[in-house]
Amino acid sequence: MSFIIGLLLVIISALSVGTSAWPVKACKQYSMEHVLFFCMVFGLLFLPWLTMFCICDVREVFASLNVRDVILSNIFSLAWGIANVLCYICYVKIGFVITGVLLNGASLIVATLVPFVIKGGGVFSQSPDLLSKDGIISIVAVLIIFLAILILTKASNLRDTFLGKKQETSNLTKFQKIFYYLVAFVGGLLSTGIVLINTYCGHSFISAMEKAGVDSPLKGVCLWAVGMLLGIFVNIIYSLCLMYKNHSFEKLWCLKEFVWACCDGFQFYLYLMLFGFGTLLIGPLGASIGNGVADSMIFSGKLFVGLAFGEWKGVKGKPVKVFIIGLIILFLGIILLSFK
Repeated sequence: MSFIIGLLLVIISALSVGTSAWPVKACKQYSMEHVLFFCMVFGLLFLPWLTMFCICDVREVFASLNVRDVILSNIFSLAWGIANVLCYICYVKIGFVITGVLLNGASLIVATLVPFVIKGGGVFSQSPDLLSKDGIISIVAVLIIFLAILILTKASNLRDTFLGKKQETSNLTKFQKIFYYLVAFVGGLLSTGIVLINTYCGHSFISAMEKAGVDSPLKGVCLWAVGMLLGIFVNIIYSLCLMYKNHSFEKLWCLKEFVWACCDGFQFYLYLMLFGFGTLLIGPLGASIGNGVADSMIFSGKLFVGLAFGEWKGVKGKPVKVFIIGLIILFLGIILLSFK
């Protein structure tokens, strides 16, 4: 039963962060950099630290923390922070579609399969080997999901052709395209830092919280409050640099869109809390299954946001058929990955 509950929590958490980009679509005054800034400050700094101070003696927790894991988790978060910057650069240079397939494909493979090879901490240390039955099922599932991502990418390209949209890469040379494709792929590898924090460092932070007397589902908050600092600051600095470059600091004072951007941050906070607790409930396979299902559902959430904001409005025929086929294959892959 705990496996099912954990899997549901992972799915809900992934849909929460996967749909969190809606403020970027909805905002008229705010640009991406404003939403990113408040997402980081409110969702990944203020809320985790507020939770920490509300549920435990922070000094007592700090006294029990493993310095090695604090450093390692922040290295992982730094990789994730750099990946976000690379991702946004590739969005501008080669577009959302091709960036998405390269980034999601790379992160899916690494986040799902690496925990089978390099065991995580705590309960994740008991995960089976890559060539075990569960490992082979996961490999097949990842290949199916990756195929679905390719098909959905094809559907998006067909949609743009149907709507007469210009391809983002049309002004780039062949060398420039290859370069940004490589950047997006590297970004996908680095983006796994956020889930590898949970896989390889989570047990240490949770143990420190338990020693301080916290045994609720919120005991994982220390991991995100302390272990994510470097990655958070990379994103904050990047968003401030964009505001400076675009002369857009004055747009920060739009109250309604400020609230929307904070909603983005809250959805990210919800993702971290539910994801970490859900993977623990899944058990030894929590790292591999949790990471893979989360990656797939985050991708699905982004598709939903696109649908909700009219990206497919008026599209008919082949693009829609290919899109539906891709969705079916995607969910078949997710079901197979969850079948343990």
